[in-house]
Amino acid sequence: MKTIILTLISICMFLSRKKSDDGFKSQNITPILVYDGGFSSFVYNPTQHGIIITTQSDWDSFRNNYWTYGKQISEANAINFDSEMLLLAFDKPRTTTTGTLKVSFESIIENQENIAVHIKYSGEPGFGQSPSRICNIVKIPKSNKPIVFH
Repeated sequence: MKTIILTLISICMFLSRKKSDDGFKSQNITPILVYDGGFSSFVYNPTQHGIIITTQSDWDSFRNNYWTYGKQISEANAINFDSEMLLLAFDKPRTTTTGTLKVSFESIIENQENIAVHIKYSGEPGFGQSPSRICNIVKIPKSNKPIVFH
């Protein structure tokens, strides 16, 4: 009887440990900068947000429709969508061409369920005459996990 009880306790301990520890540890993802700076577009969604681009055709469409300047940047042309994806972070449009506005990826953390992307908006707008937005574009290793922006 003692052997049966010890065996059942051992099985329960093994199963509970197995369930809570699948071997995956949360990890920081270090992004590779593609572009950081101003983004002028009079037709792009005027909200503060992040987007994900995972295919060459989506990237080409984005650049053709909203960011033709991006075709001239070598880093923006060097994306391997078989193994990489893009994260884009945009500030809301402002009538500014000067100031210290900055959008950055504060952290990108892959955990068991998703990839948590923390965007930091900082600085002060200056004054200008044409609407612009500040943006940051990075590439990270491609993943099937959902991306959650914070």
